[in-house]
Amino acid sequence: MNIYALIPARGGSKRIPRKNIADVCGKPFIAWTIEEAKRSRLISRIIVSTDDSKIAEVARKYGAEVPFLRPKAIAENLTPDLPVFEHALRYLKEKENVTPDIIAHLRVNTGLFRTAEDMDNGIEILLAHPEYDSARALIPAPLHPLKTYRLDGETLAPFVPEDIAEKLSGLREPFNEPVQKLPKAYAAAGYFSAIRPRAILSLHSMTGKKVLGYVVPTEHAMDIDEPEELAYARWLLRARGALAR
Repeated sequence: MNIYALIPARGGSKRIPRKNIADVCGKPFIAWTIEEAKRSRLISRIIVSTDDSKIAEVARKYGAEVPFLRPKAIAENLTPDLPVFEHALRYLKEKENVTPDIIAHLRVNTGLFRTAEDMDNGIEILLAHPEYDSARALIPAPLHPLKTYRLDGETLAPFVPEDIAEKLSGLREPFNEPVQKLPKAYAAAGYFSAIRPRAILSLHSMTGKKVLGYVVPTEHAMDIDEPEELAYARWLLRARGALAR
């Protein structure tokens, strides 16, 4: 069973310049993701997809492979995940004649507190259900979707249409009810996904049609996009004694 991890890490991060190789308690940001992936019992190969030669150098130093540099056309600020994964899988097929059974999606920005155990759990769930296309880690939704709104000019309206919201919750006005009375809701925090390549290459999807979900602790899935979030994460890691050795 070939289970690979792909870590997208482009060079042009905007909100935190050079974020992927920014120092985090003594080692580059991306190193936290690479080193934890190396602890996985199931991941056999760790590949970084980057357009940046310095990021490639750092990734190799910490034990990842960088078999190619990603084309600039799919390394833009708004480039979605799908073409990045399509490119990597096609490269592996064309250059090495290999297609993994499962490819894990590891984002650097949610990697500081990711655990090998959470990764392996997601992979094992997908392995146990061959009819499914992917498995995705979830956290309890920070804000319940039945309590969200949209503005039509100055008029406030529930984001979820009222008839659908009532059907989902069994309540006439769920947006006015305590959240404890609402059905549990979960968010995909960009923490971890395990995907069968057929979903990417044949269905042109990062999830496929049949998706498994499993819940991880919210504190594991901290998303670092802003400088103040990175500063807090550094403080938290120091408080836990999780410094580079």
